[in-house]
Amino acid sequence: HGIAAPTTFMTSESILHTAEGEARLTSFDAVGAPNTGPCVLLLPSATYAAGPCWDLDPETSVARELGRAGFRVLLLDLPGYGACADPPDPGSFGATRAARCVRAAIDAIVERHGVEGVDLVGWSWGAQVAGVVAADPASRVRRVVLYGFNPSSRYDWLEAPSDPTRWTTVEGIKSDLVPSCSVPGVSDRLVEAVLASDTAVPSGPLLDFIEHLPLVDPARIECPVLLIAGEFELSPPPGSDPALAGFFDARRADLEDFGARCDGTLVTVDGGGHAVHFERGQQKWLDAAVGFLEE
Repeated sequence: HGIAAPTTFMTSESILHTAEGEARLTSFDAVGAPNTGPCVLLLPSATYAAGPCWDLDPETSVARELGRAGFRVLLLDLPGYGACADPPDPGSFGATRAARCVRAAIDAIVERHGVEGVDLVGWSWGAQVAGVVAADPASRVRRVVLYGFNPSSRYDWLEAPSDPTRWTTVEGIKSDLVPSCSVPGVSDRLVEAVLASDTAVPSGPLLDFIEHLPLVDPARIECPVLLIAGEFELSPPPGSDPALAGFFDARRADLEDFGARCDGTLVTVDGGGHAVHFERGQQKWLDAAVGFLEE
């Protein structure tokens, strides 16, 4: 984008007062020469605040890598995550309600930066939220990346949570990672960062996966769509039960069908699974995302 790759960033935070409660928008600003590329808003998963997800540390930071590529990068913490107070009734705080916060963030970004639209990148449940927003033409989404996205396969083996919030656990955090694809030290740093940020999070996102999928109508998305999946989201990880092959085949078919219905592009990234941006495939993930967002 005509800007020398920056190596140092300053962050600034603004509080958004939405109908769903307080959300926090963090901007990454290059020191010396401000970026002039598209504005990219990063949305995390159901368990992580935005910081641990997208800016774990200088060595594992999607936010900083996108900034080095010239994008104006912003992270959004939703109500109930990070320093944000819980939303009203956290047990029902699902993607539809979270989308209202994202729309408020987009409005703030458009006003602040004088752009016509914003790129969204959502991971896991964050991809559900990004998809809900992108399916509304009035939301001013320029491009959307749905990463680790599950279009319609409900978690029907789980019971609906009875508590409005759920505990964050070491086992739950590590379950996103494929041991054979690990980068030394990342798993422990991720656990430490997530637990320092959130010991409990709203239960509403989990209820989305159990009862409410599908949440996104691909036919309503008018902007360009990139679907990114780690290879072991769509095929059995090493050492897994061969009987699971049918499950992964169904996941792939579901994602391919969604992509066909929104004229999207599906990229499978080797070297990881649901959290491949933390794993050996991180650079391939970045290459795919940057290539799409630069178009």
